[in-house]
Order: sequence, then structure tokens, then C-alpha cells
Amino acid sequence: MPEPLDPMAGQEQPTGLADKLTNLARKIPGYGGYIDREARRDADKQLRLRVAEHLGEAISQLQALSERLSRQMKLDDIGTVDRALNRIRAVQAKVEHADYGSAGIFSLVKIDAERLGAIYDHDLELLELADAVVRQSHTVAMAENEGIQAQADTLEARVKEFENHLVAREHIMTSAE
Repeated sequence: MPEPLDPMAGQEQPTGLADKLTNLARKIPGYGGYIDREARRDADKQLRLRVAEHLGEAISQLQALSERLSRQMKLDDIGTVDRALNRIRAVQAKVEHADYGSAGIFSLVKIDAERLGAIYDHDLELLELADAVVRQSHTVAMAENEGIQAQADTLEARVKEFENHLVAREHIMTSAE
């Protein structure tokens, strides 16, 4: 049974020259594992970029709300929304620039396929947490008057949960084998 993160899982037999060469390279002792790890690193990076993009949706919603509140001269609410907005921007930057498996072939710290799989699973959960942040930012954007503060507090709790998950991800990456 192929591994869930196996880049060849579920694919048909290779037909092109590149596919055939990749299959041949996998048969060279040690080289196939390197290709698999690189494919997983690439998948991990793409997933993190998707998470960051998803957080961008929350940022857009809150920016629109902040502009609306500014036109209405609701300064207290603007501060509340801007605080949440800045926190989401910071967490988005952390996601975009997080390590993704290994610094390279000659890195002193190598991440094996099992740990890379755990990181990838962790990142899938990050996508779910990002979705919760986006949903809550939508709720904040739809809130009226006194509800903005309460909904923004809930949003900050969702962002904090996301941040804690990022810290746990870093721990997985740096923990000793």
C-alpha cells in the first residue's frame, strides 16, 4: 500500500521520459529516498503557502471592516480590529517563512520521512485552524457596534490557537530524533 504522502501514489504508470527517469532514479540506493523527501518538502511548502494565502482572506475582510469603521469614526472599534489584523499579519508572515523540512542536502539537521510526514499532517491541521480564523474574521466583519469587541476577542483566541500550533510545529522540526 503506498504511503499517503507518496508523490507517486494513485498515479498511473509513467509514460513520459521524465517519469521513466524518475522511476529509474528511485532504484538507485539512497537516491530514491532523497527524491521522496524533496517531494514531501515541496508539498509541505505548497501547503504552508496555501495556509498563508487563506489567512490573507481574513486580512482582507478585516481591512474592509477597518475602512468602514474609519468612515463611521468608530475609533475604539478600529483599534480593536487593527490589533487583530496586525496579529494575523504577523502569523501569516511566520507561516510563509517557516522552515519546510530541511535547509538542503548539506544541512546538519536532516528530517526523515516519518517526521516530515508528521510536519505535513500538522500543516494540514494549520489549514483547518486558518479556516477557523477566516470564518471568525467574517463574523467580526458582520458584527455591529458592541458585538465587534466580543467577536474580535474570539478572533484573537483563534489566532492564539493558530500561533500555539505553529510553535508545536517548530518543536516537531527541531526535536531530537
